[in-house]
Amino acid sequence: FQLEQAPTLITDAEDFSAATWTKVSGVTVSTNQSASPEGTTTADKLIAANTSRSFQALSANVNVSSGSSNVFSIYAKADERNKISLREGSLTGAFASFDLTNGTVITDSSANASIEDDGNGWFRCSIQVTVNNTFGARIIPLPDNYTGGSVTGAFSDDGTSGVLIWGAQLEEGASATPYPPEPTKYL
Repeated sequence: FQLEQAPTLITDAEDFSAATWTKVSGVTVSTNQSASPEGTTTADKLIAANTSRSFQALSANVNVSSGSSNVFSIYAKADERNKISLREGSLTGAFASFDLTNGTVITDSSANASIEDDGNGWFRCSIQVTVNNTFGARIIPLPDNYTGGSVTGAFSDDGTSGVLIWGAQLEEGASATPYPPEPTKYL
């Protein structure tokens, strides 16, 4: 029997090096760096590749129903860095930032954010946003000194440190449904 497919709208949900995902302002992805929440070595590392304060992000634009409520979620784990942000759209979109060491939401700009402990250091981070026609799914690596709203102290990065990510999901609705979205996984 085939497991019921979660209604993800994102293709390449576990391959952040694929063409679906655009690297903005020098962000890089190092593939298959660690065990994912399901135990396979398919988790990728998201790295802020330079020291600028520019908008560095991993980005995918997905067509959605006009005026629909959508939930964007991803599994994330602290590695050398421990903070990440999910955003809808560019710099003016709704966003939330997450602390992957403490398992907390740092900031939530009307994105109805949540974070759930998935075990072994992995957290499922999600935001719920209502948009028209296109959902701009953005994953942003943050420096460890991010405290919400601004970076405190000096901002520097070595171009190799990052956070682990796996299992992006975008779906219509008010909350994230169970993962995985792949229809090829069988019971």
